[in-house]
Amino acid sequence: MLNPLLFNINISKANIQPLDISEFTDLPAAISMLRLDQIHPEISGNKWFKLKYHLREMENKDYRGMVSFGGAWSNHLLAAAEVCRQAGIPSAAIIRGEKPEIFSPVLRDLVNKNMQLHFLSRKEFSENRNEIASRVFTGYYQVPEGGSGDAGIKGASEIMDLIPSSFTHICCSIGTGTMMAGLSKNLNKHQKLMGFSSLKLKSLNDIENFILNLSSDKHLSFFYEYHFGGYGKTNKTLLDFMNKFKNHTGIELDKVYTGKMVYGVIEEIKKGYFPRDSRICVIHSGGISGNREMIVESIN
Repeated sequence: MLNPLLFNINISKANIQPLDISEFTDLPAAISMLRLDQIHPEISGNKWFKLKYHLREMENKDYRGMVSFGGAWSNHLLAAAEVCRQAGIPSAAIIRGEKPEIFSPVLRDLVNKNMQLHFLSRKEFSENRNEIASRVFTGYYQVPEGGSGDAGIKGASEIMDLIPSSFTHICCSIGTGTMMAGLSKNLNKHQKLMGFSSLKLKSLNDIENFILNLSSDKHLSFFYEYHFGGYGKTNKTLLDFMNKFKNHTGIELDKVYTGKMVYGVIEEIKKGYFPRDSRICVIHSGGISGNREMIVESIN
């Protein structure tokens, strides 16, 4: 089941694409993007990597199905639903928030992929989601939110296999911290790993400490000033940047993660953060389907 070709996932499409950012800064910068968004339209970006070893654990035990957790715009849940649909595995999701009168495009997709949905208040979701999932979906394997956990970290570590060692700086977005934790495990000694938070957090938070505690290599940096108001929030500055970036490079970024990260990297280039001989690789972690009809909460 772990063979990505069984799910129409083409890892070879995750090419390294050089970026021309001359529209954004006059400073020279050797910057490229790992196009994980190209491997599949729904099981895209880092989603396959974070799910693959959860699938293996399911295979090794007698589970009735898979249940995971997330919000109404969760690209992780979309990927999990598609993986289960193709594998013939019953799937379910515990959704953060009360059941809406009008479903988001992602929720509609989940229903169309035969994923069972169970909605919880934010308080219940925060405090009791695993217990409720065990009761409502008895015998289902639980995948943590965002595909996190040891299995998700192990899968995410393999993303580094796609990045040549000639790169000096690896840049990624941070949500649960699973991808950055995995990347840190396979980081070469001469490389620096930079994480850009999509959540409104202060430094030395639980996610940062979680990543640092798992990493034996401390060449890690965390950036918290490019969240644009917090998780799932955006504003005209970010949207204008994403549109300009797409027009200039042909690459669509997502509003929740990669758009904020790429914006932050370019701002850090402008500030002179990177040494002159740096070779920068930014990771496109997918999630484009979340751009559809998303209600933009402006913070202007």
